[in-house]
Amino acid sequence: DMLDLSDEDDDDATASQYALHDLLSSQTCVTSTALARITAGYDLLQDYHSCHIWDFDVKELARQWTLMDHDLFLAIPLTNLQSCQWTHPRHTSRAKEVRRFIDRFNAETCWVTQALLGQETPRKRAALYMKFIFLASFLEELNNFNGLMAILTAIQQVWFPS
Repeated sequence: DMLDLSDEDDDDATASQYALHDLLSSQTCVTSTALARITAGYDLLQDYHSCHIWDFDVKELARQWTLMDHDLFLAIPLTNLQSCQWTHPRHTSRAKEVRRFIDRFNAETCWVTQALLGQETPRKRAALYMKFIFLASFLEELNNFNGLMAILTAIQQVWFPS
């Protein structure tokens, strides 16, 4: 005779779901929206359309942004910074790492600008503006002045166009 363990399996699954919920809710990096998706069984890495960047805590976004900028900065040889090779025309430049860092700054600035201008209503734009202000303040706390300036540059372009 086979044992019917379906009730026990359901109880174990429910208990593990609660344990996962408790673990994730104790972390600051996941908002309630992302938490609900994770505990419902979404794989955020494979089903990346199921989450939005603002589903994550702004402080965690600042940390991840800083880690990416940090990796790019560490890849720059000191001689490239001293020789100012990145100022040469792009096709002859030997300072590819510096160009990558600059390109990243420009991409960050464009992303913030497009995100702000892409909002349908002034209320939504103001709400997103405040999220970027919080993100910028956390970047400043992490001494990521590159990311901070990317956000401030974008905000300046949106609110004070030349």
